[in-house]
Amino acid sequence: MLLECYRMRLLFLSITGQCNRECIHCPMSKWRNNPEYPDSLTLKDCIKAIGFLEPTHCEITGGEPTLVPWLGELCDYLESKGIIYLVKSNGLRRCKNQITAWHDNVSEPPVNYDKVLIIATDDWQEKQDYCLANNMPFKIIGFNNSSLVNFRRNASTFFVCPDGRIKQCHVQESESLLHVGHIGTEHEKTPKWIAKCVSCKAVDDFIIFLEQLQ
Repeated sequence: MLLECYRMRLLFLSITGQCNRECIHCPMSKWRNNPEYPDSLTLKDCIKAIGFLEPTHCEITGGEPTLVPWLGELCDYLESKGIIYLVKSNGLRRCKNQITAWHDNVSEPPVNYDKVLIIATDDWQEKQDYCLANNMPFKIIGFNNSSLVNFRRNASTFFVCPDGRIKQCHVQESESLLHVGHIGTEHEKTPKWIAKCVSCKAVDDFIIFLEQLQ
């Protein structure tokens, strides 16, 4: 699995900025449910981006991806192409390959999940113990994952936002270089910045979960 990750081309698909929760740890709080950042991405757009970027791995995220009515069709399409994927969710609704982030208190465990994501905050140990006691598969993120540096350096990473822009990272809006509506025309096949997009911790998190997802 690690050898496969070494050659991976990882695509993050943020298919919506809408969410049915307001988690305090959410890195998307600026964009979440914000009318200034309306969703415009469609299933057709996602399929187009997948064909252009040719990922081997994909993370579907948001906002809350289970709020998108065509999520199931997107998952089916990824499976038909043999692309390894997961869906990062808050767990209020059910979907396939669901990684549910546990942002609540220890007394409020996730409802729906295939694997639980525990963030290394003050109560991570209690959440870990709860998962162990209740046979809930889990992984903890937030610690130093220095052993994965070499894999990150060889993982070409793309990020497609809810508005259809393809970017290095959702926190660098000014670095937007491509748009799904334009790809395959006047733009090059591989943006020049892709080789440098290797420091995002989300890549480490994805690989950590991938090791036990299969």
